[in-house]
Amino acid sequence: MPAVLLVLALCVGALQALTQRVMLLDAAASSARALARGEVPPGMPGQATAEMTEERRGDLVCVTLARPATGPLGLLGVPIAATSCAAAGGR
Repeated sequence: MPAVLLVLALCVGALQALTQRVMLLDAAASSARALARGEVPPGMPGQATAEMTEERRGDLVCVTLARPATGPLGLLGVPIAATSCAAAGGR
């Protein structure tokens, strides 16, 4: 029975991590588009602990957001990151 509970906890943790990654990816895309237009990136509700890294790759502005996972995978120290790029100048 403990093994079943462990597997169930890891599955729930994986679903939480996937949801968090989707939220980070959405926030990274919004931030990349804003930076490409020369604007201030929008706030990230619920993502206050995320670290943002901006990188220029030729005509692209790329944003990477990273934060530790929460839930069962957070106890294991699993990081979650998402990167999104947008054309510079808003083209």
